[in-house]
Amino acid sequence: ACCELRGWGGFKFQDHGGQSSGMASLTPSGTTAGGEMKFTARDLEFLAEDELVEIVPHFRSEEVNLLSGTYGDFQPRMPVKVPLWMAVELKNQMMCTIQLPHWLQMEQLSAQYSEDDNH
Repeated sequence: ACCELRGWGGFKFQDHGGQSSGMASLTPSGTTAGGEMKFTARDLEFLAEDELVEIVPHFRSEEVNLLSGTYGDFQPRMPVKVPLWMAVELKNQMMCTIQLPHWLQMEQLSAQYSEDDNH
């Protein structure tokens, strides 16, 4: 199976028997007077897109080998973890459902809200 996914910034990643292309790097936008790294919102968005999320694929495919790692084996109705950018692309192509992370479920949000409200 061959799938083509476009990552952040239009980077192109293809799976052709383990071949992958596309490379990205991140350099902080600057440093503060104290020497601490300073990231812009765009930098943080870029970093967040590599966060692993769980999806439920609607397709069948072997593992996909990318520079950032190997993801899959994709089987319908079998959850698998992939980077956020890949999950969004697959969802846009109606090839998966993105699972709600634990910290975003109503019980967890309510508990966090109560904790924050008490402080």
